[in-house]
Amino acid sequence: MSSNAANSNTLTDMKEAATSAMNTVSDTVSQAVYGEKSTSQKAADSVDRAGDTAGHKAEKASNTANSAINDMKN
Repeated sequence: MSSNAANSNTLTDMKEAATSAMNTVSDTVSQAVYGEKSTSQKAADSVDRAGDTAGHKAEKASNTANSAINDMKN
């Protein structure tokens, strides 16, 4: 690999790392100042809600099945 290509890759890596760090700082400041959640926190909350919804639906289906079984027994 040429020296120029290596330098270019290093600069790209440094730019990506700096951008990531700035985004993290921005998210942290926004949350601290405005009480806003970061994108990753919003995504995690969404996954939690989806899991809760799936759990509720499974519980409802189980209750319906148990009710049907009890009806058949009677």
